[in-house]
Amino acid sequence: MMEGKNQPQQQNYKIQVTKNGPYIISGNVPLYRMIIKCDSVTTTPSEWVTAAKLPTKQTYALCRCGQSKSKPFCDGTHVAVKFNGTEEFDNQPFEQMAKAMDGPKLALKDAAILCASARFCHRGGDIWDQIPQTSDPKIRENCIRNAFDCPSGRL
Repeated sequence: MMEGKNQPQQQNYKIQVTKNGPYIISGNVPLYRMIIKCDSVTTTPSEWVTAAKLPTKQTYALCRCGQSKSKPFCDGTHVAVKFNGTEEFDNQPFEQMAKAMDGPKLALKDAAILCASARFCHRGGDIWDQIPQTSDPKIRENCIRNAFDCPSGRL
């Protein structure tokens, strides 16, 4: 296959987790501030909206301690607060954490421990109540969209 102008360029993005420090992002990775827009009546999340594209360099550091005065970027505060960035997580495979729920046209795998409480799973009705109704194309599409928008990877 010939490479041409219409071929996507392979990006060399890299994220490095430093010991007790920030994430080091390299490869000219774009960074956006996203907000969750909510329905004015039900207050459930309706969509992700780009609030701003943040100015970045080829390599930059993102705060991991939560104390930076220039969030989301690191300002070195992790040193002063003696941040302990030891990773403590269950590295069990998703398939083992998740409970499966089969519907007529869609299956849902749900690892509740990963929930970030963004509540996209409630948009248009609880996703767990909708899975049995996925013969309806609109309900099926809503379930797919809700799982896609879940920021934690729970669904």
